[in-house]
Amino acid sequence: MAKTVNLAEVVPGYESGVKEFIVEDKQKGKVEVMTRENLERMAPENIGTVTPKPFQGNIIDGADDIAEYYLHKEFPYLLQFFRELGIDQPMITYDFETPGEHWVKMDFPLPEKTTLEDGSTYRFPYDKESFLFILNNYPDSPPIGFHIPKGSQNIGAMEKIFGTHLYDHAILESDHVESSLKNNWHWICFHYNDNSWNFNRNNIKEGDTLAYYCYYIYYKLLGVEGVSQ
Repeated sequence: MAKTVNLAEVVPGYESGVKEFIVEDKQKGKVEVMTRENLERMAPENIGTVTPKPFQGNIIDGADDIAEYYLHKEFPYLLQFFRELGIDQPMITYDFETPGEHWVKMDFPLPEKTTLEDGSTYRFPYDKESFLFILNNYPDSPPIGFHIPKGSQNIGAMEKIFGTHLYDHAILESDHVESSLKNNWHWICFHYNDNSWNFNRNNIKEGDTLAYYCYYIYYKLLGVEGVSQ
């Protein structure tokens, strides 16, 4: 079943009323989950690093749950991406319950305009576009390009920006994944070379992520050179 979340509401921060933290207790010599009340009772000299407990459900071992767990850990970086581009209350919808059919959908921020390869200027008619990402085998495998609605006014510009034809299916995905998408979505080929991808489970900021991929797409839309080969 698909889930829709407002990233601004689920990403914790001390100032926004988060109730639990991951705290380094110097006196005990260990790191533990602690309530706000217990944290406030600690002597300041015994407190090491303090991190808001990441938003997550009850995680158990298993591929689908692990995928959702790591997507939740990306929420702060996705929220940062959206807020840097002027979207304070970004909504995303995702479904990781059907094996082999994992996806994330969002209203992706668009720049006001871009410069096409022929030197002409294209002005986006609206400031957001619905994008859908297939994330099978995430976090160990990257997104296979992304999808936009077939009825989008930006289809012609997208072809020029990404230097590709728009397809009814992702050529690197299995047919059954695309069967529910081909009637309503176009696939844009903008993927990692040879599916190279290095998601660092121990330190997400040190590897490839969906959030970083979103930045690459935005910079490409903006017309920044050198974003892709």
